[in-house]
Amino acid sequence: MLAYRLKRDNQAKAKKMVDDAHTDKANRISAKHAELVHTHAEQDQAISAKKAEHAQDRVNNRNRTIQAQNDKSAKIAGARNGAQQKRNQAHQQAGAIKGQANQQAGQMKQSATDKRNAAKAERDKQNARR
Repeated sequence: MLAYRLKRDNQAKAKKMVDDAHTDKANRISAKHAELVHTHAEQDQAISAKKAEHAQDRVNNRNRTIQAQNDKSAKIAGARNGAQQKRNQAHQQAGAIKGQANQQAGQMKQSATDKRNAAKAERDKQNARR
């Protein structure tokens, strides 16, 4: 009977050891699973952060491109307006110079006409004396 009790105790100890081993294995599997889930969650967060960073970079690049295009357009418009102002100023100056030239030409023409009339009057006067 002692042998029977000893056998039964040994079987109980063996069963407990097997159960403990199964529990330990289940706990290790559960811990490893939790670690993998945590690692995957961290990786997913890192991937999401990288995607958000890339998306923000694309937005920033697009905004910089648009700003550069706007700056270029503003520069072109400024240059165009400056050129137009210079053209207008040149036309005004040309008109003023032309007006002065016409006035001088008119004065010279009048002076020549006066000289011609004076010379004709002098000739007529001399012809009248003869």
